[in-house]
Amino acid sequence: AVIEGLEWDARGRRYETLYVGVNGFVAPTALTGANADLTQASAPDVFAPLWGDFQLNASSRVVTAVRNRPGTNEQLFVVQWDSMERVGEPGSSYTFEAQLYESGQVLFVYGPFSGAASGVTVGLKLNGTALQYSYAGQPSVAAPDLELDFFTIGSAESQVPLMPTDATPVTFYARTASELLPARVLPRVFGPGDVDVTEAMPLPDGSTGSSG
Repeated sequence: AVIEGLEWDARGRRYETLYVGVNGFVAPTALTGANADLTQASAPDVFAPLWGDFQLNASSRVVTAVRNRPGTNEQLFVVQWDSMERVGEPGSSYTFEAQLYESGQVLFVYGPFSGAASGVTVGLKLNGTALQYSYAGQPSVAAPDLELDFFTIGSAESQVPLMPTDATPVTFYARTASELLPARVLPRVFGPGDVDVTEAMPLPDGSTGSSG
């Protein structure tokens, strides 16, 4: 299916047409052939919640919709592959979903499986940058009830190292109806490289803090 009329930005690229494949992918161009290792230069740009060799049977369907994120005006494009049968696995059933948000967030959600998703590609590649969760069962395999959340704004490889400092006791207070209850803790001192702050871990807001 070809979905037109969208305006969706990710990593500096605007998508106005998306191709939805029975084989468990959404892509800005029509794709043919088998699923690929997204880390390879030859791999196409693609959203791949479960890119493999699937087919429709009497119980299968592929549904698309444009909705609003609850409580906001942000739109998201939703594709659900319902009860898909994998070629070579007669009677198998895979249900999964891709959610593409205007903010650039991408969410893959997995429903019931009746087979092993060991030979598929799971991840996304945009403007040549790949975020791959699994290829041919390595290093992980998609499974029922799994949710994969990709934050596509900024570089996925960016890191901010936290340097070690002396531990300083910090006191927190919990207020009840009649009193303040103090809790005094000694933070752990981390060594160099112990902690990396990535795009999935926002930097703390320097305008707020705890008193003690």
